[in-house]
Amino acid sequence: MARHNTTDPNNAGKTGDSMASLLLGTSSGVSQDFLLVWPGIRAIEIGSFVQDDWKVNARLTLNLGLRYEYTPPPVEVNNQWATLDLTAGKLLLAGVNSDRQVGVKNDGNNWAPRFGFAYQLRPHTVVRGGFGVFYNTQGNGSALFRLHRQLPFGPNYSATVDQFSANPVRVQDGLPPIPPVDTKSVIANPSGNFNVVPPGYKTGYAQQGNLGIEQEIPQWRMVVKVAYVTNLARQVDSNFNINTPDPGQERPSRGVRCATSCPTSSTRLIATHRAKLTITHSR
Repeated sequence: MARHNTTDPNNAGKTGDSMASLLLGTSSGVSQDFLLVWPGIRAIEIGSFVQDDWKVNARLTLNLGLRYEYTPPPVEVNNQWATLDLTAGKLLLAGVNSDRQVGVKNDGNNWAPRFGFAYQLRPHTVVRGGFGVFYNTQGNGSALFRLHRQLPFGPNYSATVDQFSANPVRVQDGLPPIPPVDTKSVIANPSGNFNVVPPGYKTGYAQQGNLGIEQEIPQWRMVVKVAYVTNLARQVDSNFNINTPDPGQERPSRGVRCATSCPTSSTRLIATHRAKLTITHSR
């Protein structure tokens, strides 16, 4: 509810009250989200690794490892899965005009090396460090893609509210029945908002590392530690409006031409970085 439906059009800045709009049952927006299916989403995670400690000499020890992750895109058991082809502007429906993964390719290059070392620089002084790559399951950040929550499996109804109408939409009027969905028509002429996963979607991962030095002070029975820790996230999920024009452009640089209205979101990959310096001591 908002104050717009109870404002004086000739003095809108100082009139109107959201509580009055609530009592009148006049809302500022009306929408209804349908879910016509009970999805059975399936995802596979396969991983294997090798790791070993190698004592090079009395002063240096290495820890070496390699892990491989295979996480193909999630699917729905009854092919109730849909996305949009941004090139053709047409709907891709699993089992109808696309495969079960609706064109999202497998990411089979998920190699994750690990490396660590401990080196005794001198008596009572040790330098330690390590680096590793850690993969995250595809789709976790975007709730397993949510490709069942859009046409033709999850239509959304939104009513246009005219605040100046003599008979505005009211809560007591209820909502219209679930609209019929024609799959063939939706595939050929998609309209509305869609969550789109690009065909080249990559598994997100983090590059984590640390480098530190430990100094023992025997006379004080104390160990002082100084370490630098870093975490760099790569290929992190991020939703954006694909029809938003770049600064200085009048038209979307990545716009999609559809029969009626265009999709509004897609997924891109970004990177984030975080580092910190840690100083501790123990006795």
